[in-house]
Amino acid sequence: MNDQNLDIKENKLKIFFQTNLKKGILLILTVIIIFFGYIAYNYYKDVQNTKVSDKFNNILIKISKNKKSLVQDQLIEIVHEKNKFYSPMALNLIIEKNIEIKDEEIMNLFNVILGISDMDKSDKDLFKIKKAMFISKEIKNEDEILKLLRPIINSDSVWRIKALKFLEKYYLTNNEKKKAKEFSDLIKK
Repeated sequence: MNDQNLDIKENKLKIFFQTNLKKGILLILTVIIIFFGYIAYNYYKDVQNTKVSDKFNNILIKISKNKKSLVQDQLIEIVHEKNKFYSPMALNLIIEKNIEIKDEEIMNLFNVILGISDMDKSDKDLFKIKKAMFISKEIKNEDEILKLLRPIINSDSVWRIKALKFLEKYYLTNNEKKKAKEFSDLIKK
């Protein structure tokens, strides 16, 4: 009887493997494809990051040689790469070095930066403040500034105080002391 039970178990095991062989092979192939896909994707991202890095460094060299007019398009391309490190740096360079680009294009570049999915929330908050500063100097649209900064002010962001101080100074500059006091009071809380 013991031999008969052993034969039945062996037959059940053989039947199980025969009926599920295709599923097992498919599962193993899927795991292998995902593994190699992951490796290939990371390699691709590293290559892309290196290319963007090289392009950015070449731009820095051109700027140091006072060839700012030659780098506008390249900086815009880097921003559109949506690289979480080099794209924000390219936009910062555009603003800091006063690279001649239309205000509408700079606003679009800010939107590209704020749309980078793997960028930290803190970094996005910082760029919202920078965008608000740009708007206050170039476009002067109070509603858009408030729309950008309200989420930061109403959160526990590390940039909350900076946003409040900016709004306080913005309203003082525009001689709106009552509104400036409102934001000054929020800083003290």
